[in-house]
Amino acid sequence: MKKTIIIPLILMLLGFKCNESEKAINQTTTVEEETLVGEDRKVDEVNLDERFSMISTFPEIADTSEFIREMIDFFEIEVDFQEKDELSGRINEYKKIKINGSENSFVILEYEYKGGAMATFPWRYQILMSEDGKPIETFSGLRYELIEIIPNENPFLLILKVSSRGNGGHEIYKVVDGKLENVYEGYYDYDLRTYDNHQDLAVYEPEELTIKIKDDNGDGFNDLIFEGKLIYLMAKSPKGFWYDVDEINGKTIEYSIENPWKKSSIKFVFLFDEKTGLCGKGELSRKI
Repeated sequence: MKKTIIIPLILMLLGFKCNESEKAINQTTTVEEETLVGEDRKVDEVNLDERFSMISTFPEIADTSEFIREMIDFFEIEVDFQEKDELSGRINEYKKIKINGSENSFVILEYEYKGGAMATFPWRYQILMSEDGKPIETFSGLRYELIEIIPNENPFLLILKVSSRGNGGHEIYKVVDGKLENVYEGYYDYDLRTYDNHQDLAVYEPEELTIKIKDDNGDGFNDLIFEGKLIYLMAKSPKGFWYDVDEINGKTIEYSIENPWKKSSIKFVFLFDEKTGLCGKGELSRKI
């Protein structure tokens, strides 16, 4: 019988502590630090004289090569030298957006170039700036998305951060007191991944868990729900030992994605807290 893992979290104010016995299953732990940072992003501490000059022709890009050259230099983004020299890559997005917590418009620029050194993975940058070209924050996410949590209000900015090893998770930002604040921190104290294709003990199917934005508890605010399958690449003995090769009826079995030990349904529910405006905070309870 397949097991279903359901992890509801009640969202509270900054910082919660979780009892060690209540931590998420060990298959979802050990998130790398560079994958999930979760720090507040400063919006207002910028030099007013520093502006991205190419913003003057927004949303048009007259010379893509010159635009990319200026973008790399001005925002000091890290690319492989040969990639910068060749000025390869493309601009996926260059548009105005709104972010919850502010009535100002922002410009988001996403740049992607062909694969290079793993230190610069995922070879994609999301650059957030003011309408007049003042730098706000540069992310290196696998993707971004605008999600509506509070009805009839500006959306939140979701960034998917993934390491070159295949471990990762989501960050969700709003503007608070002139700063970008990550309001989803469900991985704190849990080391919880919502993205996993690192082939160690287990992986997710899909590797980025399916995200549903809907009102789960009927309070009128949308919540975050992550769902998918946990694919075990190793088997567990009755004594608690994990192994990736087994012998069944005299036949050697090697466990893999194509031939997993077992699959389990998995679901994480993060409830939005109207009072705090935060996500991913609270005590953890679970059923396995």
